[in-house]
Amino acid sequence: MVANWAWDPQHPCSGSALVGANIAITVLQIVFVAARLYTRFMQRAKAGADDYLILLTLAASIAKSVIYIYLVKVGIVWYHFDCAPQTPEKHVLMNKSSTIPSTSLQVKLTLLLFYLRSFTTRKFRILVHIVGSLVLAVEIGVLLEVFLQCRPLTYAWDRDIPGGKCIYPVSAYQTPVPLNILNGLLILVMPIPAV
Repeated sequence: MVANWAWDPQHPCSGSALVGANIAITVLQIVFVAARLYTRFMQRAKAGADDYLILLTLAASIAKSVIYIYLVKVGIVWYHFDCAPQTPEKHVLMNKSSTIPSTSLQVKLTLLLFYLRSFTTRKFRILVHIVGSLVLAVEIGVLLEVFLQCRPLTYAWDRDIPGGKCIYPVSAYQTPVPLNILNGLLILVMPIPAV
């Protein structure tokens, strides 16, 4: 157990390397989205749904990065269990942070909307709609799982609630992983035959 924990970026358990990586990836996201929008502006192309969704996705991703950097600074995430502060309020905040939704849905939908704008063949557009439906179904399932795995919901971060129960969390988090990988691979290879 760690007593009197305080943020120290030089400590091997500080998670400072992950903060740096998080900031670097956020900067890259901003640069790439800005380059995309600049290119669209220079081409005088009309903004599409994918352009608006990429901005929303960027904003959500930046907000998530800020939250995670804060959680590192207060000693919640990106620490080995032995290094993290072992106080009840830290555990509550850590467990609440596990309910932050991923931005992978928005990224995948942005790509699919881009495909719809770029490719006009009927078969390809039908494929985009099928894969989009699969992506939405998996993400809705994951969202429901996050909010329904414990009864009542607050039992996920407050284990002192009498009569509360949760499903086995490891299985709950491992189940959607292969489906998300499949979705990502499908979205990646879909345009290859058309190109």
